[in-house]
Amino acid sequence: TRHARQALTTVAAPENARADAEFLLAIKEAEFTELLARAVGVVVDPLVDRETVVPGGTVTVDVRTFFPPSDTVSVVSAAVTAPAGWVVATATGAPAPPENRFRRPEEPRHASRFTATVPEDATPTAPYFLRQPRDGASYTWDDAARGLPFAAPLVHAAVTMEIGGERIVVTETAEFRTADRIRGELRRNLNVTPAVAVSVDSELLIVPSTTLRWWRCRWAPTTRAVSRRSTHASSCRPRVSHPAR
Repeated sequence: TRHARQALTTVAAPENARADAEFLLAIKEAEFTELLARAVGVVVDPLVDRETVVPGGTVTVDVRTFFPPSDTVSVVSAAVTAPAGWVVATATGAPAPPENRFRRPEEPRHASRFTATVPEDATPTAPYFLRQPRDGASYTWDDAARGLPFAAPLVHAAVTMEIGGERIVVTETAEFRTADRIRGELRRNLNVTPAVAVSVDSELLIVPSTTLRWWRCRWAPTTRAVSRRSTHASSCRPRVSHPAR
């Protein structure tokens, strides 16, 4: 497929025909790459050290490559790709193994550690169809994500390998991994979240009629570990209305 894609540039054919052929050959090359990696047991597993990051924050990405002992398989290099504006750098020192809460041996054949710093003006992660204001009752989005259920993940790892003398690039999404005692292993994509988020839990509070009265309430700052949100409120005087009888 690579030779065919290279020869396609010199073929005397209409532009639309060459574009269609290039599209199909690119798909075939990706399929052959995946097939070759699976045939020799290659698994690329990049992990990030947290599920969320705020603008200006930094995450660590451990790129781990597993494969059975073989003289015909080797890792040439590893790299991390991130959105425009992010700063990706190679971490200094030997990469420490990520947290392993699964009590199983994990010894990659190759491991590299990187850091990815989010720009200060980064936009928080949101569904791609909600990034732009709606046009009446219609969503607006760019053509890159049209027809997809979700937008592309933010961080990827690309490992260049040589298998049987053939050089390929295996690309995988960097994920946050955790363990739950009931559900087992859980994986989630990295998301950019605001440094501070303010929201109201409920706009309506219903209480028994015998307790209707004016009162003052003061909310102390609290932190919820499950949703990782900090809620702050000041003194308030709720207004109560009697239901119609």
